[in-house]
Amino acid sequence: MKHKVIPGIIAGLHMFGSQLNFNPHIHMLVTMGGMKSNGE
Repeated sequence: MKHKVIPGIIAGLHMFGSQLNFNPHIHMLVTMGGMKSNGE
């Protein structure tokens, strides 16, 4: 059975690496499921 769900996504932009060198990149966390319109 398929449901229309809204996935949870968080993204963070990093502009510098650990040694303060210019290294733009994005970290993303995405849920395996989601929320239905009724809150489940």
